[in-house]
Amino acid sequence: MINAAIIGLGRWGQILVNSVQGKSDKIKIIAGRTETLSDNAKAFAGSHGFPLTASYNDLLQRSDIDAVILVTPHSTHAEQVQQAAAAGKHVFCEKPFTLNKATAEDSVKACRDAGIVLAVAHNRRFYPAYQELQELVRSGALGEILHIEGNHSGFGGLNRKKGAWRVDPSESPMGAMAGKGLHAIDAMIGLAGPIKQVNAISTHKVLDDCDDTTAMLLQFGAGTSGYLGTMDATAFMWRLAVFGTKGWAELRNHHRLVRRTIEDGNGESDKSGEDGETVKNYDVADTLLLEFDAFADAVTGVAPYPMTDEEMIATPALWEAAVRSAKLGQAVDV
Repeated sequence: MINAAIIGLGRWGQILVNSVQGKSDKIKIIAGRTETLSDNAKAFAGSHGFPLTASYNDLLQRSDIDAVILVTPHSTHAEQVQQAAAAGKHVFCEKPFTLNKATAEDSVKACRDAGIVLAVAHNRRFYPAYQELQELVRSGALGEILHIEGNHSGFGGLNRKKGAWRVDPSESPMGAMAGKGLHAIDAMIGLAGPIKQVNAISTHKVLDDCDDTTAMLLQFGAGTSGYLGTMDATAFMWRLAVFGTKGWAELRNHHRLVRRTIEDGNGESDKSGEDGETVKNYDVADTLLLEFDAFADAVTGVAPYPMTDEEMIATPALWEAAVRSAKLGQAVDV
């Protein structure tokens, strides 16, 4: 069992506490930090059995704390990760990891130099349907990968309070990218590797304080092409499709994998289901608990965290390049 301190107890911080506290036999939250020490935060922490402080440094100096969980504004992540590394604390960092490639590289290097575990919280990697899609790609079952499409959208932008840091363009450029689109980008990177070029547009049609619609064309290092769409003012959508020379496979929401091979015909055959498609449904997985347990396993040496340093850097690198592309109105290298 490793002991952790959680930094940030807003809405998402509380969700993370609820996902792990008393449910994991590998990690336990024993302390927390918030800037305001509000009555709500104190009450929540107390009900989950840990005290709060306003000092991050005090927590880093405690010998009984093995790791920190960062659920703080995006622009603070790099400094907080590097401070934790200097103190010898393992780091579980909510996405987005950082806002650009340089700070991501510096943060990864700080952790590696200190010999501590760094985990970035892209929980979609822990859905069984996604893991099977990864295996289809890695095994060659889909043939040579030609193209990947992703869409992660929702209605969060319609409900956010004006002035909230999550809608501040300096913290969350390109609207839904921070909360949604980056999950799809990371999932794509987990399938095809880092992205080398991006051509992006990002606009606002119905939201006043941030973009509501973002789209981009992508070029991966191996020559695979891709497309991402992410919106913050529509119904929930999670879709990830991979097209190869032997067939395609598509995640529809988190728990359904649909597949079709060339051998299934041209759409007039029902060889393996409706119109030749094979559909597999999965039980709902507690991905937040799974990612915390994977982090704890990495800390204790059971297994590496299932994301490489290169992949951790690749997502903020793409985000930075996409922002630049949208401003310039042209494709840019990542």
